[in-house]
Amino acid sequence: EQVDSIERIAGLRKVLPRLHLLLGHDHTDYQWKHVVPYLTKGALTEAERRALSDYESRLFENGWTLRPDDLPKFQPDQNRGPVGTVSEPMQ
Repeated sequence: EQVDSIERIAGLRKVLPRLHLLLGHDHTDYQWKHVVPYLTKGALTEAERRALSDYESRLFENGWTLRPDDLPKFQPDQNRGPVGTVSEPMQ
């Protein structure tokens, strides 16, 4: 199902190049440094659209797959606890 969703999103991007993916459960810089501040006023300016496009092009390859260096990686707890975390892209 996830692969199918990614392929459909990639298809939409070909038809609608100004489309930006806004995820409801995104806890990365994409959300906190771009999406939230840009959308608090209710719409995206052209400069904000360009900034989102630039960020996305650095992060994703043509088929909307993450570039190898940006794939999430499990990071063990620094204090050797049972719960670790997952890395996020460093853009």
